[in-house]
Amino acid sequence: MKKTALLLLVVLLFSGCNIVRIAGMADSFPLDEEPRIIVDLPDGGEESMLLEEYVAGVVAGEMKPDWHPNAYAAQAIIARTFALAYLEENDTDTISGDFAEAQAFKPEQVTPVIRDAVARTRGQVVSYNGEYISAWFHSHAGGRTTSAQVGLDYQDDEPPYVQSVSSPDFIAPDNVNNWQVSFTQEEIMEAVKSVSGDAVGTVERIVPVNINVCGRPEQLRIEGSAGSTVVSAPNFRNEIGSEELKSTMFAEIARQDEGFIFTGTGFGHGVGLSQWGALAMARRGNTPQDIIRYYYRGIRITRLYD
Repeated sequence: MKKTALLLLVVLLFSGCNIVRIAGMADSFPLDEEPRIIVDLPDGGEESMLLEEYVAGVVAGEMKPDWHPNAYAAQAIIARTFALAYLEENDTDTISGDFAEAQAFKPEQVTPVIRDAVARTRGQVVSYNGEYISAWFHSHAGGRTTSAQVGLDYQDDEPPYVQSVSSPDFIAPDNVNNWQVSFTQEEIMEAVKSVSGDAVGTVERIVPVNINVCGRPEQLRIEGSAGSTVVSAPNFRNEIGSEELKSTMFAEIARQDEGFIFTGTGFGHGVGLSQWGALAMARRGNTPQDIIRYYYRGIRITRLYD
């Protein structure tokens, strides 16, 4: 569904509950009430809930325990924006509670500190030119955030609010700041075939291609015994396992007898808000709004409902 500059509210009856469908927004138009949405739960069920309850569960699922309240609050604003943009773009009232499809939702991990942080930002969303931003976030930028085109293989024009900034991520543990992971020949060949459709035989070299100023390659050139191909670096990472290959900020890709060892830093695609960076900024005394304005350019933070 195409976004508009007007705010439209369509109230649907679903299982006896009033479900508010958000079909657009304008900064000058608040909602009359907090939206109620449907969350697809990891166990296969679904639950109707108010948006703020969902946001609290996302903050608990996406951030670590015992973090600074202002980091939680910044994540709450981003999570709320992400959810509303998702619902609008997909013309739906339902969002997945699975991080691979939308955002991690773990209501059992909500603490009083998280609930208070969400309440302090109640209704606040991030917009650019009167529309929700694509509220991308990740765990650790490896020291600098990157463009959507490089970090996500984003095919449209680069959003004007995405910017590359130095990110104070290195308060993270060693296994995020500096990591190493190995993959077998079979795992790599299967991922390459899935992403590109090409069978290159036994992989002999993996070479980062078009490395941007942030240190991330746009592509990887895969050279094998039966030919070579070029694949999207973020798509390769997602295919081979984004939890294992933590980022595309590589220091080295080395061949070994059974496959390849990847050495790198950071965790995630590197676009938008870095959670470890947000924590460092919160500890320095930055407000949630300060943190968001640091990671996104030219945006507005608006309270959509009371």
